[in-house]
Amino acid sequence: MWISDRRVEDLNAIDVDRVLADVLANDPDAREAPTVCPECLGDLLRTTLPQSDLFVSACPNQHGIWLSRAEGDRLRALVSEQQEAALARKHDRLRVVRRTLVAALAAARGAVVAGAVVAGGDGLRPNPTSPAENPDSRRITPANWPQRDWSAWYPLPGTSPTVDHDELQYIQEMLLVLQKGADNRLNIHEVLRTTRTADEYGSLLDVYQRRQAAVLAKLNVLAVPVRLRSIHRHLVVATDRQIVLFGVFVAEKIKDSTVDLCRMVRHPALTSSSRALHAAWDKIRALYPNLDQATSDAIESRLCRFDVI
Repeated sequence: MWISDRRVEDLNAIDVDRVLADVLANDPDAREAPTVCPECLGDLLRTTLPQSDLFVSACPNQHGIWLSRAEGDRLRALVSEQQEAALARKHDRLRVVRRTLVAALAAARGAVVAGAVVAGGDGLRPNPTSPAENPDSRRITPANWPQRDWSAWYPLPGTSPTVDHDELQYIQEMLLVLQKGADNRLNIHEVLRTTRTADEYGSLLDVYQRRQAAVLAKLNVLAVPVRLRSIHRHLVVATDRQIVLFGVFVAEKIKDSTVDLCRMVRHPALTSSSRALHAAWDKIRALYPNLDQATSDAIESRLCRFDVI
């Protein structure tokens, strides 16, 4: 089963159970594992994932990962066999799967950077260095900053049997702001997946920072009910740290065009932002232990979409 790098990115926002059922589904006819990436035709590298005995074949240019039938089942088991309550939660199971796949892409990239060559069936040859770019990502410019249609994205009900009126009003307003923040996050992330000049990166970073600063300003003027203030503080921290992260990310990208999310995944600003969003979600679930499913899905999906990892 081939899992593209963009499918790994989709794991930020899509129900993990549905993704697992999809990407780990076996084709009716078993086929031989590929040896080259279907996008750049670079040789796939067989990689052992850290802290597990899973093997994958990953594209050195990070276009995707090939999981055999057996390894796909083992990945599913890696998630489903976790008995701790934390890992039983959908959002945390998603993190396990996504970080496992991101680790595979990072490991493959690291092997190529270290060796500068890829071992193929016909010997050693230079690693291909010009992965195909998504045309939609190339179309993002200061004058064309896409806004996504959120109308069908787990709509937030106008009422909730478990959330009072004032708190629900805050949640609705907060999620509308986070949607704008997620749009900005997705746009700058897509920009960083393309090759641009230093001036282009700088101009697009300026657009992102101005728009995300506006998101932060809107969060800061929301009327926050007393019980939700600690949750709100986490969202403010997450937004602030993301602005810092992408400033550093762009600076590193200008210096080294091979820098990508896998290389930035341990940056303190990224981990702080992600932890703050997870802390906000944990507090929401603790505050509303019987939160209705529609409201829960609406909140969780937007927090996931806003998160970088």
